Amino acid sequence: MEFLVFTFVGIAAALVHIILPGQHHVGPASSFAVGVMGAWGGALLASAFIQGGWANFGLLSLAGSVLGAMGSIVALEVAADAYVRREGPPI
Repeated sequence: MEFLVFTFVGIAAALVHIILPGQHHVGPASSFAVGVMGAWGGALLASAFIQGGWANFGLLSLAGSVLGAMGSIVALEVAADAYVRREGPPI
């Protein structure tokens, strides 16, 4: 697995976030950027704990990529929602 696959995982997670119904406080550009960075970070973190490290990416790094992308988008959405609740609705 290469970084291109992890980039596609991040883009796919962002697309899923965008098409889900409901109110979103995170825009499409932010979700794409955070999804891709989360996918890369999750893959690198997951592959750091296996023998061979970053030399070869396997299924564990793909799972880390998926969890990293979804987790980072959800974390940003929760933080944005908390900020909006604290500040109040826009005028």
